[in-house]
Amino acid sequence: MGPLRLAPRYRDKVWAGGKLSRWLAGAPASAGEAWLVSDVPGEASEIVDGPHAGRTLRDLVAAHPAELLGAAELAEQRSRGEEPRWPLLVKLLDIGPPLSVQLHPSGELARELGDGERGKCEAWLILDPGPQARIYAGVPAGTLTLDALLEACAAGELGEEQLASYAPRAGEGLAITPGTLHTARDVVALEIQETSDVTYRVYDWGRGRELHLDQARRTLEVLGLRPPPTRDAGWEPGERDLSPGCPFRFERWQLSPGEERTSAPGLPGVLIALGGELEVRVGEEALSLRPGESLVLPAAGAPATVTARAEVRCAYGRVRTQS
Repeated sequence: MGPLRLAPRYRDKVWAGGKLSRWLAGAPASAGEAWLVSDVPGEASEIVDGPHAGRTLRDLVAAHPAELLGAAELAEQRSRGEEPRWPLLVKLLDIGPPLSVQLHPSGELARELGDGERGKCEAWLILDPGPQARIYAGVPAGTLTLDALLEACAAGELGEEQLASYAPRAGEGLAITPGTLHTARDVVALEIQETSDVTYRVYDWGRGRELHLDQARRTLEVLGLRPPPTRDAGWEPGERDLSPGCPFRFERWQLSPGEERTSAPGLPGVLIALGGELEVRVGEEALSLRPGESLVLPAAGAPATVTARAEVRCAYGRVRTQS
């Protein structure tokens, strides 16, 4: 099975920053998210060309689970009693006003709380930090108790200073494991995560949307208040794994002219172009990807090789090798 090029799905958000069109031509200003690769129920990506054009990723995974997922990933999903799904959800986030302060559960907690089969571990790659850009993630040790946190959220009195924060640089990565409180403002980021849309909102800056304090309490009782993630170095030559602690591997690739990188054989993955036009060869097929475009790489297909004619930047995500 060959690589799949998908159409983005746009989602309007109250915190949209109006900059997605810099990455995806025609993106509406109201869209805070572009879902580049999705097998989330009701939000499946559509294939835009090739022999499967017009079908959705959901259709293809349901019809050909072993070819898309590979034997190990398919067995892993079935061992958890899950319906086979493409394991990676890929988004472009355009955050202007602050994102809600939120966290995500593990798979076990999502099932316990009746919020689907899967939890949500995610990793971000910062693409375009604005002049007011700020990332908030984790709670400094000894500064806040669970009860104090939730009381402040319920009263609408959570302060920015109660979360660890920093001004991000372009090219930095950030792993957000289940239970990590996080928010951000004035930044465009690429996100790879587990295929799940479960989020527990604990504070929303007075916008009046529903909070999920009971679910958040249970999640934090089990997982604890998570410390700030380790800060990453940003764009640098070579490759780097941005997703420690996640059940997938999210690599940032920066290639100089003449360099090549090849995807892992036999594992389902995604390739996203971020800077410079990518020349990609998959078996006998040659493709090009412009910034913002992505390819789904089925486990049963040939590995994808990226060749840099000029300096290029891209991201590659795949499941981790199962034991």
